[in-house]
Amino acid sequence: MLCVADHGGDWEGLSERLFDPSAYGQSGSASNGEAFWSHVLDLRRRLDEAGLDAVAVAGERVIAKGVAAESRRKVFKRTLANNEPSLPMIQTPRVRLAQRAATGNWDGFPVSPQPFHDRLVLSSGIDRWTFGEGATMMLADDFQAGVAVAEREAGGDPAVVLAVRRAALTVAVFAQEAGDDSSGYLGAVGQEMILAYARTDWPVTGIVASMYWQDLLEYLLWEDYALTHGVERDILAAAGASTARGTCVVILEGLAREWAQARAAYTAGRAGFWLDMVRHM
Repeated sequence: MLCVADHGGDWEGLSERLFDPSAYGQSGSASNGEAFWSHVLDLRRRLDEAGLDAVAVAGERVIAKGVAAESRRKVFKRTLANNEPSLPMIQTPRVRLAQRAATGNWDGFPVSPQPFHDRLVLSSGIDRWTFGEGATMMLADDFQAGVAVAEREAGGDPAVVLAVRRAALTVAVFAQEAGDDSSGYLGAVGQEMILAYARTDWPVTGIVASMYWQDLLEYLLWEDYALTHGVERDILAAAGASTARGTCVVILEGLAREWAQARAAYTAGRAGFWLDMVRHM
């Protein structure tokens, strides 16, 4: 209705309006814009598949008294929870990219990191509790111990060690979300885990090189707690980026486009940072 009533059937015009903070009243929230935009993308896809456009679907109802006003109220004047959000509203393009970076490439590993991830999450309790500063420091110690035990149990199998260490990287991010790392101790633990992963002799595991780099670079873009700060070049050097520069550039350029299309400008900008790093290895 809004696409037709306010934008003459122009979906792009509506999309821009959804991201305009001034469009939302006191009872609404501009943060809803991403969710509604994601819904619009899915709606446009379904209309295209059905051979329809907004004007055809809205029909004459769009000029009926109060219809456009009610549509504006639903979108711009109330909280998202009161709109019974659709799946696309929850699983926005940005959220889907983040999920892929966290765990989405693991089927391509010789041994999946997933069971080790689940084990570390369960043993740490980060799926059930939040931690104050002191408890977060204990969480970091327990997390380290859990990874060490899993590595010992790997019995020297390179593919299992790679899986354990990769699982730890994602858990390190989720631990940050559950804790209060004012001391920086948990961050230091996470940073050392990233370096340990990069130093792992991954070629002997049998993982396809392009998959290894896709997964690692997606993680480096997604990680948003400065766990790589100051050691970015060390990570790339340890992983062997200088011998895979071309592959890394292609992957990062693709990721930059994907994150930009997801309207995640900050993460897209991080791709530019890592591209510069790779090119100067």
